[in-house]
Amino acid sequence: PDGYSVVQDGSLIVDWWDADWTKRRKIVFNNSASGTDLDEFPVLVTIPGATFDYDQTQNLAQDLRFIDATGEPLSHEVELWDELGDSYVWVKVPRIDAGSSTDSIWMYYGNNVALAREDAAGVWSNGYVGVWHFAEDPSGGAGSIKDSTSYANHGDPYNMDASNLQAGAIGSGLYFPGTTPNPDYVRVASSGADELAIAGTEITLEAWVERTGVPPTHYIILGRQLGTTWTDSYVLYGNGPEPDRGAVIAPDTLLGANGSIPLNQWRYLAGVRDGSTETIYSNGLQVGQLTGVSGAIPTDANDVTFGAQENDATANPNEPFLGRIDEVRISDIAR
Repeated sequence: PDGYSVVQDGSLIVDWWDADWTKRRKIVFNNSASGTDLDEFPVLVTIPGATFDYDQTQNLAQDLRFIDATGEPLSHEVELWDELGDSYVWVKVPRIDAGSSTDSIWMYYGNNVALAREDAAGVWSNGYVGVWHFAEDPSGGAGSIKDSTSYANHGDPYNMDASNLQAGAIGSGLYFPGTTPNPDYVRVASSGADELAIAGTEITLEAWVERTGVPPTHYIILGRQLGTTWTDSYVLYGNGPEPDRGAVIAPDTLLGANGSIPLNQWRYLAGVRDGSTETIYSNGLQVGQLTGVSGAIPTDANDVTFGAQENDATANPNEPFLGRIDEVRISDIAR
């Protein structure tokens, strides 16, 4: 039978979630340096091949479960399960308290008859309108670059093949060689009325990027054109004249500090608009801010593109990215 105990404040603690699972590991979160509570937060759990015995799990992690202190199963998504190395799993945690170094969950495994219970859409549900792990082989053609949200905004790769799938910041990512014309890029179909057509005053654009050279122009991480000219709805990019500077448009232009996209280093880049303020972050540190932004983000029926950007009336993008991109996310809220 399952075991339970009650602590002094009357809350119920589960001693062992389910006797059909024979193994578990405790996962403790360190949020001690932050003054912000993390609610409904997707956490990356890295399972190290050097210390984890994969013989105790099913071959495709079908028996993997994540449980909070009250015995509640948590939504999870396996991005990569590698029985010869490290594995990566995303878990939505209900809350990690500000300043806490003791909040925790349990990872259960060791049940050779359990069915898979992945729930990627449940992990990426609170304000995410697109999450692309860039873990798929782009030679798979249309729709092969998968979106993990319930919106299924899958991407179509152009001018790409299996060689574009390379080591990323987390598992695999996609390499963009920065060639023109006919650059390597990914297109996600959109309209003027769907969830990617963000038209309010809040947006968050995120990606892991590694610039591997000096592009001749601005270089696009992700973008959405407005109309048929150089005008943009929203863009996360690198600044051409100073390529080590990240930038965001939503729709005003904000340049980040020098060094926000260094050469040959992975960086987590995020651009956020929250009301009248735009902010850009590099590896979690604020590297630029613009206040007094007015009006809603403009939108129309243009698509979203990764690795290059449409800037005219044709469907052939330019301003290609040079390097690797991983873990692209778009949210219709400020994070």
